[in-house]
Formats: sequence, C-alpha cells, structure tokens
Amino acid sequence: MLLIDRFDKDYKFLSNFWPCRIIWDSLEFPSVENAYQARKTDDPNIRWRFTQFSPGAAKRRASELILPANWAEIKYLHMLALVQQKFQHPGMMRLLLGTGQAMLVEGNQWGDTYWGVCNGQGENKLGKILMQVRDGLR
Repeated sequence: MLLIDRFDKDYKFLSNFWPCRIIWDSLEFPSVENAYQARKTDDPNIRWRFTQFSPGAAKRRASELILPANWAEIKYLHMLALVQQKFQHPGMMRLLLGTGQAMLVEGNQWGDTYWGVCNGQGENKLGKILMQVRDGLR
C-alpha cells in the first residue's frame, strides 16, 4: 500500500494551510486552518479577524485564545466538517480521490501527535479524517 507521510510537494493540497474557500458562520475563510482556529472562540469580532490572517498567523493567534471548556470533545468534529467542506470543491475532490488507497499520515516535526505523527508517534487524526472523507467521496 502506498504511504503518503508528508503533506508537502505533490501532496501539499492535503495540508490545512492549502488555500481553499471555507464558509462558516457567514464568514469566508482562506483555508481550513483559518476556519478551524476561528472556531476556538465564540466572539464574532475575533472570529472575523481569522478571515484576514495567513494560515500560519491564524495558528499563532489562536494560541492566545482561551479555548471553550468542551474543546477537547468538539475539536475532532469541527475538523471533520471543515475537511469535508474543503473536498466538496470539484478540483480538490479530484486531488483527494487521486491519492487512491494510500495511507495518509500527517507527518511533522513540530510535535503534533494528535492531528499527526512526529518521530513515529501520534494519533494521525487529520490523516484519518482525510481517508474517511476520501472513502465517503467514492
């Protein structure tokens, strides 16, 4: 089985930083990352700011937010909904389906062992979501 263990080069489109139009709460975000980070606050004025940031800036700015009390329980479902939306766009759908049956692993060096795998350790939740969405599109 083919293994895609980095979301870069030909597979950069799998990254949450990849530019795509995401609509949530009547706001248009430039990436899944922006929309996901905006979901960490209930303040509409702060949420709006995340439509203006680069994905990297959105991730950095979200680290300053006080997370909702139930964030640990809801973050997976938020990510699933955003990734599903991303791959409803026909071009994005073709790219994801083009990965065939490959195992998708969000390998990283920044220590994310929830969404990805770092130094061989991690839950790879983002990779699993991508494979779930891919299976649903078939």
